[in-house]
Amino acid sequence: NFLSHAWVLRAFLPQMTATGENRRATIVTLSSLMASMPAARLADYCAAKAAVTQLHECMQWEACRGHARGRHGYALRWLLVSSYMLTT
Repeated sequence: NFLSHAWVLRAFLPQMTATGENRRATIVTLSSLMASMPAARLADYCAAKAAVTQLHECMQWEACRGHARGRHGYALRWLLVSSYMLTT
């Protein structure tokens, strides 16, 4: 679960932030409220979602601190979707 998010960011973030005229991109991360709520028999799921949430927050912070819109010509938005328990 976590590794797929890391691989996708590694693969696509450079192209999404490449210099260009009025480039806009949105990073959408699907996580869960279980990232911050421990639950019996769900330790692996909760840990994976916590890692995904932290990856999202750290990458968002790094992108906002190091790459202002005017410097590279792009606007990068970050959206974290944290749902509760769903029956699928």
